[in-house]
Amino acid sequence: MHTRYAYVKFFSYNLSVGLYIIIYFAAQPIAGVRRSLSLRPSAQRYVFIKMNLYKETLLWFFLFSFVAVSPCAASAETGRLALPVQTSVERIVIDPGFGGKDFGALGYIEGVYAKDVNLQISRKLAERIREELHLETTMTRTRDQFLTLEQRVTLANMQRGDLLISIHCNAHENHGVYGIETYFLNLASDAKALKVVKAENAGSKENMSQLEMILDDLMVNTKINQSKLLASYVQASLYKHMKDRYSFIRNRGIKQAPFYVLIGAEMPSILIEVSFLSNPRECKRLVSEDYQDNLCEGILKGIKQYITSIQKRN
Repeated sequence: MHTRYAYVKFFSYNLSVGLYIIIYFAAQPIAGVRRSLSLRPSAQRYVFIKMNLYKETLLWFFLFSFVAVSPCAASAETGRLALPVQTSVERIVIDPGFGGKDFGALGYIEGVYAKDVNLQISRKLAERIREELHLETTMTRTRDQFLTLEQRVTLANMQRGDLLISIHCNAHENHGVYGIETYFLNLASDAKALKVVKAENAGSKENMSQLEMILDDLMVNTKINQSKLLASYVQASLYKHMKDRYSFIRNRGIKQAPFYVLIGAEMPSILIEVSFLSNPRECKRLVSEDYQDNLCEGILKGIKQYITSIQKRN
Protein backbone atom coordinates (compact mmCIF):
# COMPACT_ATOMS: atom_id res chain seq x y z
CA MET A 1 0.00 0.00 0.00
CA HIS A 2 1.27 3.45 -0.77
CA THR A 3 2.11 5.46 2.33
CA ARG A 4 3.43 8.64 0.80
CA TYR A 5 1.49 10.75 3.23
CA ALA A 6 2.12 8.64 6.33
CA TYR A 7 4.70 11.11 7.59
CA VAL A 8 4.49 10.10 11.23
CA LYS A 9 5.12 6.45 10.49
CA PHE A 10 7.97 7.25 8.11
CA PHE A 11 9.69 9.62 10.55
CA SER A 12 9.30 7.32 13.56
CA TYR A 13 10.55 4.28 11.69
CA ASN A 14 13.61 6.02 10.28
CA LEU A 15 14.44 7.60 13.63
CA SER A 16 14.28 4.18 15.28
CA VAL A 17 16.45 2.54 12.66
CA GLY A 18 18.93 5.41 12.76
CA LEU A 19 19.36 5.26 16.53
CA TYR A 20 19.56 1.45 16.37
CA ILE A 21 22.48 1.68 13.92
CA ILE A 22 24.25 4.32 16.05
CA ILE A 23 24.04 2.16 19.17
CA TYR A 24 25.15 -0.90 17.22
CA PHE A 25 28.31 0.74 15.94
CA ALA A 26 28.96 2.33 19.32
CA ALA A 27 29.19 -1.22 20.69
CA GLN A 28 31.76 -2.34 18.15
CA PRO A 29 34.89 -0.85 19.80
CA ILE A 30 34.15 -2.72 23.03
CA ALA A 31 33.57 -5.98 21.15
CA GLY A 32 36.83 -5.41 19.28
CA VAL A 33 38.86 -5.02 22.48
CA ARG A 34 38.47 -8.69 23.29
CA ARG A 35 39.58 -9.76 19.82
CA SER A 36 42.54 -7.41 19.47
CA LEU A 37 43.99 -7.34 22.97
CA SER A 38 45.35 -10.07 25.21
CA LEU A 39 43.49 -9.50 28.46
CA ARG A 40 43.51 -11.20 31.79
CA PRO A 41 40.56 -13.55 32.47
CA SER A 42 38.96 -10.99 34.83
CA ALA A 43 39.23 -8.28 32.19
CA GLN A 44 37.83 -10.62 29.56
CA ARG A 45 34.82 -11.32 31.80
CA TYR A 46 34.30 -7.56 32.19
CA VAL A 47 34.34 -7.04 28.41
CA PHE A 48 31.99 -10.00 27.92
CA ILE A 49 29.51 -8.57 30.43
CA LYS A 50 29.84 -5.16 28.80
CA MET A 51 29.05 -6.66 25.38
CA ASN A 52 25.99 -8.42 26.75
CA LEU A 53 24.74 -5.16 28.24
CA TYR A 54 25.02 -3.55 24.83
CA LYS A 55 23.14 -6.45 23.27
CA GLU A 56 20.38 -6.13 25.85
CA THR A 57 20.23 -2.39 25.28
CA LEU A 58 19.89 -2.98 21.55
CA LEU A 59 17.16 -5.58 22.09
CA TRP A 60 15.08 -3.40 24.43
CA PHE A 61 15.54 -0.33 22.24
CA PHE A 62 14.37 -2.25 19.18
CA LEU A 63 11.30 -3.61 21.01
CA PHE A 64 10.45 -0.14 22.33
CA SER A 65 10.81 1.36 18.83
CA PHE A 66 8.59 -1.32 17.35
CA VAL A 67 5.84 -0.71 19.89
CA ALA A 68 6.13 3.07 19.46
CA VAL A 69 5.88 2.85 15.70
CA SER A 70 3.19 0.16 15.55
CA PRO A 71 0.15 2.45 16.07
CA CYS A 72 1.32 4.65 13.20
CA ALA A 73 2.00 1.62 11.07
CA ALA A 74 -1.45 0.23 11.71
CA SER A 75 -2.96 3.56 10.84
CA ALA A 76 -1.04 3.78 7.61
CA GLU A 77 -1.94 0.22 6.63
CA THR A 78 -5.61 1.10 6.86
CA GLY A 79 -5.11 4.52 5.30
CA ARG A 80 -6.28 6.29 8.46
CA LEU A 81 -3.86 9.04 9.29
CA ALA A 82 -4.04 10.54 12.74
CA LEU A 83 -5.30 13.99 11.82
CA PRO A 84 -7.37 16.04 14.27
CA VAL A 85 -10.96 16.98 13.52
CA GLN A 86 -11.16 20.66 12.65
CA THR A 87 -12.90 22.80 15.27
CA SER A 88 -12.01 26.35 14.20
CA VAL A 89 -10.91 28.44 11.23
CA GLU A 90 -8.52 31.36 11.50
CA ARG A 91 -6.80 31.53 8.10
CA ILE A 92 -8.12 30.79 4.62
CA VAL A 93 -5.95 30.30 1.55
CA ILE A 94 -7.47 31.40 -1.77
CA ASP A 95 -6.06 29.79 -4.91
CA PRO A 96 -6.84 31.57 -8.21
CA GLY A 97 -6.56 28.89 -10.89
CA PHE A 98 -4.03 29.10 -13.74
CA GLY A 99 -1.97 32.26 -14.43
CA GLY A 100 0.92 33.54 -16.53
CA LYS A 101 1.52 31.40 -19.60
CA ASP A 102 -1.27 29.06 -18.49
CA PHE A 103 -4.43 30.85 -19.68
CA GLY A 104 -6.91 28.21 -18.60
CA ALA A 105 -10.29 28.12 -20.32
CA LEU A 106 -10.84 30.54 -23.18
CA GLY A 107 -13.95 32.68 -22.91
CA TYR A 108 -16.76 32.76 -25.47
CA ILE A 109 -15.98 36.47 -25.67
CA GLU A 110 -12.65 37.07 -27.38
CA GLY A 111 -9.86 38.14 -25.03
CA VAL A 112 -11.48 36.69 -21.90
CA TYR A 113 -9.36 34.07 -20.12
CA ALA A 114 -9.96 31.97 -17.02
CA LYS A 115 -6.70 33.06 -15.41
CA ASP A 116 -7.84 36.70 -15.26
CA VAL A 117 -11.40 36.06 -14.09
CA ASN A 118 -10.14 33.60 -11.43
CA LEU A 119 -7.78 36.24 -10.05
CA GLN A 120 -10.44 38.98 -10.04
CA ILE A 121 -12.92 36.82 -8.12
CA SER A 122 -10.23 35.55 -5.72
CA ARG A 123 -9.12 39.08 -4.80
CA LYS A 124 -12.70 40.10 -4.08
CA LEU A 125 -13.33 36.95 -2.04
CA ALA A 126 -10.19 37.41 0.05
CA GLU A 127 -11.18 41.00 0.83
CA ARG A 128 -14.73 40.05 1.77
CA ILE A 129 -13.51 37.27 4.09
CA ARG A 130 -11.20 39.71 5.89
CA GLU A 131 -13.84 42.41 6.22
CA GLU A 132 -16.92 40.36 7.05
CA LEU A 133 -15.63 37.19 8.72
CA HIS A 134 -12.59 38.89 10.28
CA LEU A 135 -10.34 36.02 9.26
CA GLU A 136 -6.84 36.13 7.85
CA THR A 137 -6.56 35.37 4.15
CA THR A 138 -3.62 34.60 1.88
CA MET A 139 -3.44 33.86 -1.84
CA THR A 140 -1.27 31.46 -3.82
CA ARG A 141 -0.86 34.23 -6.40
CA THR A 142 -1.80 37.90 -6.36
CA ARG A 143 -0.84 38.75 -9.95
CA ASP A 144 -0.72 37.22 -13.41
CA GLN A 145 1.89 34.64 -12.48
CA PHE A 146 2.47 31.08 -13.64
CA LEU A 147 2.62 28.45 -10.89
CA THR A 148 2.77 24.71 -11.28
CA LEU A 149 0.17 22.73 -9.36
CA GLU A 150 2.97 21.44 -7.13
CA GLN A 151 4.00 25.02 -6.32
CA ARG A 152 0.41 25.96 -5.50
CA VAL A 153 0.14 23.08 -3.05
CA THR A 154 3.48 23.94 -1.45
CA LEU A 155 2.50 27.60 -1.03
CA ALA A 156 -0.89 26.70 0.46
CA ASN A 157 0.73 24.37 2.99
CA MET A 158 3.50 26.85 3.85
CA GLN A 159 0.88 29.51 4.53
CA ARG A 160 -0.67 27.12 7.08
CA GLY A 161 -4.25 27.77 6.12
CA ASP A 162 -7.20 26.14 7.85
CA LEU A 163 -9.13 26.02 4.58
CA LEU A 164 -8.17 26.10 0.91
CA ILE A 165 -10.61 27.55 -1.64
CA SER A 166 -9.53 27.12 -5.26
CA ILE A 167 -11.39 29.35 -7.74
CA HIS A 168 -11.85 28.22 -11.35
CA CYS A 169 -13.95 28.97 -14.42
CA ASN A 170 -15.41 25.99 -16.21
CA ALA A 171 -15.53 25.25 -19.93
CA HIS A 172 -17.17 22.78 -22.31
CA GLU A 173 -17.06 22.17 -26.05
CA ASN A 174 -20.86 22.46 -26.01
CA HIS A 175 -21.49 26.18 -25.55
CA GLY A 176 -24.97 25.43 -24.21
CA VAL A 177 -23.62 23.83 -21.02
CA TYR A 178 -23.83 26.10 -17.96
CA GLY A 179 -24.04 26.06 -14.18
CA ILE A 180 -22.13 26.04 -10.90
CA GLU A 181 -20.40 23.04 -9.31
CA THR A 182 -18.06 22.42 -6.40
CA TYR A 183 -15.50 19.64 -6.06
CA PHE A 184 -13.90 17.97 -3.09
CA LEU A 185 -11.13 15.38 -2.99
CA ASN A 186 -12.02 11.83 -3.99
CA LEU A 187 -11.97 9.57 -7.02
CA ALA A 188 -13.87 11.01 -9.99
CA SER A 189 -17.56 10.21 -9.57
CA ASP A 190 -18.42 10.13 -13.28
CA ALA A 191 -17.01 10.52 -16.78
CA LYS A 192 -17.84 14.24 -16.92
CA ALA A 193 -16.02 14.88 -13.64
CA LEU A 194 -13.01 12.95 -14.93
CA LYS A 195 -12.91 15.17 -18.00
CA VAL A 196 -12.78 18.29 -15.83
CA VAL A 197 -10.07 16.68 -13.69
CA LYS A 198 -7.82 16.05 -16.68
CA ALA A 199 -8.14 19.68 -17.76
CA GLU A 200 -7.41 21.10 -14.30
CA ASN A 201 -4.56 18.65 -13.59
CA ALA A 202 -2.79 19.45 -16.87
CA GLY A 203 -0.14 21.45 -15.02
CA SER A 204 0.90 18.53 -12.81
CA LYS A 205 3.84 16.22 -13.41
CA GLU A 206 1.91 13.36 -11.84
CA ASN A 207 -0.30 11.21 -14.08
CA MET A 208 -3.80 10.08 -13.17
CA SER A 209 -2.77 6.59 -12.09
CA GLN A 210 -0.15 8.01 -9.71
CA LEU A 211 -2.68 10.43 -8.25
CA GLU A 212 -5.15 7.60 -7.68
CA MET A 213 -2.49 5.54 -5.90
CA ILE A 214 -1.67 8.48 -3.63
CA LEU A 215 -5.37 8.92 -3.01
CA ASP A 216 -5.66 5.34 -1.74
CA ASP A 217 -3.84 6.48 1.41
CA LEU A 218 -6.25 9.37 1.93
CA MET A 219 -9.65 7.86 1.22
CA VAL A 220 -10.81 7.72 4.84
CA ASN A 221 -8.83 10.74 5.94
CA THR A 222 -10.68 13.21 8.15
CA LYS A 223 -9.72 15.93 5.68
CA ILE A 224 -11.93 14.40 3.01
CA ASN A 225 -15.00 14.35 5.23
CA GLN A 226 -14.44 17.97 6.24
CA SER A 227 -13.86 18.96 2.61
CA LYS A 228 -17.13 17.30 1.62
CA LEU A 229 -18.95 19.20 4.35
CA LEU A 230 -17.39 22.48 3.23
CA ALA A 231 -18.29 21.75 -0.41
CA SER A 232 -21.90 21.03 0.57
CA TYR A 233 -22.34 24.31 2.40
CA VAL A 234 -20.61 26.41 -0.26
CA GLN A 235 -22.42 24.84 -3.23
CA ALA A 236 -25.84 25.13 -1.58
CA SER A 237 -25.41 28.74 -0.49
CA LEU A 238 -23.76 29.80 -3.76
CA TYR A 239 -26.54 28.30 -5.87
CA LYS A 240 -29.32 29.78 -3.72
CA HIS A 241 -27.75 33.21 -3.65
CA MET A 242 -27.24 33.33 -7.43
CA LYS A 243 -30.64 31.80 -8.23
CA ASP A 244 -32.38 34.53 -6.20
CA ARG A 245 -30.68 37.21 -8.34
CA TYR A 246 -30.26 35.76 -11.83
CA SER A 247 -32.21 33.63 -14.29
CA PHE A 248 -30.81 30.45 -15.82
CA ILE A 249 -28.69 29.43 -12.82
CA ARG A 250 -28.12 25.69 -12.78
CA ASN A 251 -27.06 23.70 -9.73
CA ARG A 252 -24.60 21.08 -10.98
CA GLY A 253 -24.07 19.90 -7.40
CA ILE A 254 -21.02 18.80 -5.46
CA LYS A 255 -18.73 16.30 -7.09
CA GLN A 256 -15.71 14.29 -6.11
CA ALA A 257 -12.50 14.21 -8.10
CA PRO A 258 -8.72 13.82 -7.56
CA PHE A 259 -7.63 17.35 -8.42
CA TYR A 260 -3.92 17.61 -7.70
CA VAL A 261 -4.25 20.88 -5.80
CA LEU A 262 -6.74 19.18 -3.44
CA ILE A 263 -4.73 15.98 -2.94
CA GLY A 264 -1.61 17.76 -1.78
CA ALA A 265 -3.31 20.24 0.53
CA GLU A 266 -2.94 19.57 4.24
CA MET A 267 -6.22 21.27 5.12
CA PRO A 268 -9.88 20.82 4.12
CA SER A 269 -10.08 22.08 0.56
CA ILE A 270 -12.53 22.57 -2.29
CA LEU A 271 -12.40 23.65 -5.91
CA ILE A 272 -15.27 25.82 -7.15
CA GLU A 273 -16.14 25.99 -10.85
CA VAL A 274 -18.01 29.29 -10.58
CA SER A 275 -19.55 29.26 -14.10
CA PHE A 276 -18.80 28.35 -17.72
CA LEU A 277 -16.65 30.77 -19.71
CA SER A 278 -17.57 28.78 -22.81
CA ASN A 279 -21.26 29.66 -22.37
CA PRO A 280 -22.19 33.03 -23.99
CA ARG A 281 -24.49 34.14 -21.17
CA GLU A 282 -22.24 33.08 -18.31
CA CYS A 283 -19.10 34.44 -19.98
CA LYS A 284 -20.74 37.86 -20.20
CA ARG A 285 -21.77 37.62 -16.56
CA LEU A 286 -18.34 36.49 -15.35
CA VAL A 287 -16.63 39.65 -16.58
CA SER A 288 -19.13 41.89 -14.77
CA GLU A 289 -18.37 43.34 -11.34
CA ASP A 290 -21.89 42.65 -10.09
CA TYR A 291 -21.80 38.94 -10.96
CA GLN A 292 -18.35 38.51 -9.41
CA ASP A 293 -19.48 40.27 -6.23
CA ASN A 294 -22.51 38.01 -5.93
CA LEU A 295 -20.39 34.90 -6.48
CA CYS A 296 -18.19 36.01 -3.58
CA GLU A 297 -21.25 36.67 -1.42
CA GLY A 298 -22.59 33.18 -2.04
CA ILE A 299 -19.24 31.54 -1.32
CA LEU A 300 -18.83 33.66 1.80
CA LYS A 301 -22.17 32.52 3.19
CA GLY A 302 -21.21 28.89 2.67
CA ILE A 303 -17.88 29.33 4.45
CA LYS A 304 -19.64 31.00 7.35
CA GLN A 305 -22.13 28.13 7.62
CA TYR A 306 -19.29 25.61 7.61
CA ILE A 307 -17.44 27.44 10.38
CA THR A 308 -20.62 27.63 12.47
CA SER A 309 -21.25 23.90 12.02
CA ILE A 310 -17.78 22.81 13.19
CA GLN A 311 -17.89 25.18 16.14
CA LYS A 312 -21.15 23.59 17.29
CA ARG A 313 -19.49 20.19 17.21
CA ASN A 314 -16.72 21.33 19.51
